[in-house]
Amino acid sequence: LMLHGVVANMIQYKLGLFNGEGSNTLNGNDDFLMAAQFRFFFFGYEENKNSFFHVGFIRGRHTNAANLPPNGAGLATPWGRAHFDNTGAGSNITWGEKTGVDVGFRFDQDMENGSNIRVEMEFMYMTWARKPRNFQNPNPPFNVITDDFPHLKGWGYTFVASYRHCLDPEVEGSGVIPTFKFSYSDIDNVNSDDRPGNILGERMYVFTLGLGYAFNNHVVANFNWVMVYAEERTTYVGTGPKGPDDGTNNHSGGLEHGWFFQLTAQF
Repeated sequence: LMLHGVVANMIQYKLGLFNGEGSNTLNGNDDFLMAAQFRFFFFGYEENKNSFFHVGFIRGRHTNAANLPPNGAGLATPWGRAHFDNTGAGSNITWGEKTGVDVGFRFDQDMENGSNIRVEMEFMYMTWARKPRNFQNPNPPFNVITDDFPHLKGWGYTFVASYRHCLDPEVEGSGVIPTFKFSYSDIDNVNSDDRPGNILGERMYVFTLGLGYAFNNHVVANFNWVMVYAEERTTYVGTGPKGPDDGTNNHSGGLEHGWFFQLTAQF
């Protein structure tokens, strides 16, 4: 079930209840996946659909059933290398409730000479319950009092700025497009007195420099240089999953590079 619409040419709403978590994925319980998004178009919806503030929310539950595979939360580089969880210890396996909120802003404006400037920022926060099966006996039931782990929590933000410089105003949407993008992601657990559970917490910093060319409103070619700094943080017994950032626990990291060429056609 989904409702959506625009009110007073300024506010767009999207509300949904879903009995599952994706195409051909049925829910194993009597709960629904709830999702909502609201956008405020400060220039007006009809005048500029690409400039807005938005806030989103999601809430769902993955059932602890023997016939359902576990969910997972993780971090990965843009080229698919897993950064969390990379231990194989099952600390990224999630069961139960998951809740998230997303807040963002986008400014997209065409200029009189045919050029365009675009700036956007986004922040996301997510929590996942971790109620894992016993790995020696993978079938429930299990003792939820002693076997529950602390909630896994992740958050991050993204900043993007791009400018399309039009070389030929007679070709609408064309021009050279330099782009800069930065994103930060953190995933960890929160320890508690009755739910101890030290796990590896990770951070990832991603820098992207791009240069593209739009042939028109439909065809764009892009070349991106992506740099990823992936910080590894080991457990620090006695003070929580990550330990203090004062040099008393072990930290390591690595810098990786990637190059991407992309050709996009939209009609």
